[in-house]
Amino acid sequence: MKTKIKDRLLRTVLAVTTAMCFLVSPMTAYAYVDPEAETAEEEVVPDPPAEEEEVEEMGPLTPEGNLTIVDDYGSPEKTGKQFITVTTKNGNIFYIIIDRDDQGENTVHFLNLVDERDILSLLDEDEIKELKGETEEEETPAPVVEEPKEEPEPEPEPPKKGGSKVAMIVILLILAGAGGFYIYSNREDFIKREKEDPDKDFQEDEETNVLEKMDTENDKSED
Repeated sequence: MKTKIKDRLLRTVLAVTTAMCFLVSPMTAYAYVDPEAETAEEEVVPDPPAEEEEVEEMGPLTPEGNLTIVDDYGSPEKTGKQFITVTTKNGNIFYIIIDRDDQGENTVHFLNLVDERDILSLLDEDEIKELKGETEEEETPAPVVEEPKEEPEPEPEPPKKGGSKVAMIVILLILAGAGGFYIYSNREDFIKREKEDPDKDFQEDEETNVLEKMDTENDKSED
């Protein structure tokens, strides 16, 4: 009995091992091809070689630059023109042009913005006058008609001190002139009075005083 059981186990193990070998090993699948069908071979057309673009060689700039390159890194071609724009701390813009086609020393051009002064320096005097006349006509605004405003009445000016002094002097001169004219016209009367007796008036005054005293005494006696 034991031998039979062992034989069955061996057979089972062999069967399982054989099945596993079939499952693990790769199997080639063949497709069915109709022998009458013609296989059309695709013609492979090769791409034409790319034409290299011809680089037009540019000559150097006509005017000579005003700077020289000291260090030039990062440009392996060493050809063409390089334009650089820089700004200062004050906000001024400058342009730098590096002419790599030029083999001289001064191959860098340092430029600034073109302003009105630069343009005027290129014009003739007649053109400058004509341009200034056009700008003045554009800048002059249309006249604004202002409504008339009521002007306040001017305050009377206080009398000047210098004028009052002049008036006083004029009045004094007039009075002095009138007095001098009066004395000059009556000089004969004054001369006659000086020649008369100065005691005459004094005697007349004494006589009148005596008469008045006598009258007063008579009045008292009658009472």
